[in-house]
Amino acid sequence: MSSDTPRSYAAQLAVLEARGLSVTDRLAAIDWLRHLNYYRFKLYASVFWQPERARYAEDSSFADVLWLYQFDQFLRELVLAAIKCVEVSVRSRLAYEIGHRSGPYAHLDTSMFRHVDRCIEMLNGLRTELRRSREDFLAPYKPTESIGNIPVWVAIEVASFGVVSKMLSGQASATLRQAVADTYQMDEKILCAAMHHLNVVRNTAAHHGRLWNRRFNIELSLPRKKPAGLWSAFAHGADRNKVYNTLVILLYLVRAIDSSSSLPAKMRQHLESLPAALRHHMGIPHGWEKFPFC
Repeated sequence: MSSDTPRSYAAQLAVLEARGLSVTDRLAAIDWLRHLNYYRFKLYASVFWQPERARYAEDSSFADVLWLYQFDQFLRELVLAAIKCVEVSVRSRLAYEIGHRSGPYAHLDTSMFRHVDRCIEMLNGLRTELRRSREDFLAPYKPTESIGNIPVWVAIEVASFGVVSKMLSGQASATLRQAVADTYQMDEKILCAAMHHLNVVRNTAAHHGRLWNRRFNIELSLPRKKPAGLWSAFAHGADRNKVYNTLVILLYLVRAIDSSSSLPAKMRQHLESLPAALRHHMGIPHGWEKFPFC
């Protein structure tokens, strides 16, 4: 189907059928295409595409593609819930350590950061967020006029995930960074890399991006020794930058924060619902059920 020729929903469906995708309920399929852009649908259908035949695989159907889309939709919801848990925890620990080790306004001091240019970038983001925020607890500080009188434990509560990540990784004091990472029994370099990666994942999921079989350009640093036992749970080689490894580190952090969280069990149940023939698209290794990540 030409990308510069508008077609009706019925015509879009006809193209999919002509390329081998079976449809049992045409009215329901057309209704879905009304709400799900054709090219978004094709992204999920692509795993059934056989380029050597220029057709979709035998027995693949519109319903199969729709199920995969809905699988990814719920995966995004679980991932966002888990990231929210991690984000709240890390911002709390970071504010505490900065305030007690470096002072209440150290987050505004470029000398406290490893790279001045990145610190300025972080501060510009924080300044924008503080001035835009309407949180009641900011009223006494009048952030529309200045942010120089806002202590770190107040400012951190309106900072975006990206700002929190930059504030953590940018700290000049490795001891401070490690104090935050010790909360999760991790090396500070691993935690900083994970926060950078999770910010990308969060933005992808929050903006309805395809998550389940995406390859991320921002890779995780995989911990070999600390935390103990986690190395064996990761996928390696060509699959190391797929979402499965994201889930391993993310759910580890969730469990470190709240051992009673139901998120790991929900994630395991969700992954088990994915047909075994499709799991390699997520980077899920053979025997993953035995690994202690969820």
